Amino acid sequence: MRRSILLRRILRYPKTCIITLLILSFIIGYIISYFNIKIPLQSIEENLVITASIVPDEDERCPLMSRISNSLREVTLDVTEFSRLGTIYNLEPGGAWHPKHCHSLHHVAIIVSYRNRPDHLKTFLVNLHPFLQRQNLSYQIFVVEQNLPQKFNRAKLFNVGYVEAQKLSQFKCVIFHDIDLIPENPNNIYACTKKPRHMSSSIDIYDYQNLYFRLFGGAVAILQEQFEKVNGFSNCYFGWGGEDDDFYERVTSLYRICRFEDYVSRYKMLNHKKDTREDEILELLSSSSSRRKTDGLNSLNYSLLSFDLFDSYTRIWVNL
Repeated sequence: MRRSILLRRILRYPKTCIITLLILSFIIGYIISYFNIKIPLQSIEENLVITASIVPDEDERCPLMSRISNSLREVTLDVTEFSRLGTIYNLEPGGAWHPKHCHSLHHVAIIVSYRNRPDHLKTFLVNLHPFLQRQNLSYQIFVVEQNLPQKFNRAKLFNVGYVEAQKLSQFKCVIFHDIDLIPENPNNIYACTKKPRHMSSSIDIYDYQNLYFRLFGGAVAILQEQFEKVNGFSNCYFGWGGEDDDFYERVTSLYRICRFEDYVSRYKMLNHKKDTREDEILELLSSSSSRRKTDGLNSLNYSLLSFDLFDSYTRIWVNL
């Protein structure tokens, strides 16, 4: 009955309905653009936040951008150099590095959630170290490994990595990163912007298109202060899916997010078996806002099994 009434009204007032739809589409487009700021290549540096503990003089600062807007770095799947990464790239224990010929403005922790993907780990590290060093960053890579056999909890591992990394050094910029994503464009700077940034919005297996405007996973850069204000990630999401959407809700409750333009944000995804979403995820998402203040960094609990400074990365091995 209601459908037929609605249909008669549409047929009776077609112009009014068209105008209404146009207005609604404009509002929706405005909302989408409000929460998703696109930063063009030429504006990247001015949107970055200095996170070094000591700010050097102008003539001592490291150059950052490659200045080549259309250059893509080829992702290598050859991991024969993995065992020698520390020597090849002059790494400090734990996969840390800083430029020797200049002073970087950016001190960054890259935190990777991980369980049982050794080939992906090797490929990730073989590609990421030269990528980051080309950008003249001061950085350290933390791989947070969950002990078996409990279901994987990506978000909680990120919280653990954040807490443990801050014990080691004062990282004002943190990048949360999936093990199967490799950046392609050297101008995708691994530093923090003024607004929380979705870094991996353009992935090869999705034809380099952002799947939906609320997407906020894969690789995310956020300032220490911002991450703590949103109480980090939820600790509740065991299994696959949901934690990214939950984190999006947390972050956008206080901040607008941003992205670099699509060509800069290009990533290659390594092949892996796709998991299926757990049934209880939707129920968890529906209670996201009510749990925000009590579920996160302030409720984090875990058992640290080991903290290892390997040649090319720091391993944080935990029971959740």
